[in-house]
Amino acid sequence: MTGQRSEFGVTIPFVEHLGIRLVARNRERAIVSLKHRPELLNSWGAAHGGVIMTMLDLVMSMAVRGHYNISAGVLTVDMSVGFLNASRGDVSAEG
Repeated sequence: MTGQRSEFGVTIPFVEHLGIRLVARNRERAIVSLKHRPELLNSWGAAHGGVIMTMLDLVMSMAVRGHYNISAGVLTVDMSVGFLNASRGDVSAEG
């Protein structure tokens, strides 16, 4: 799998396993989406926070790669999210 490229510009097996899909990517922004599925939920029936964090991490890196027109991976040094409400349907993220 090393060296292969996916729709995200780099191959990220965990992202592919979750089923996150590219909606849009250009120099100004990136958008990803994920279908609501039972195996991605927490014990309250909402999207698991780890799934949401993975989507945010991915869309931020895609936005950086698109803005600077690079194909290499980028590194998240620090990330913090305050969850305000539960997601009980399909999810999208924009960076």
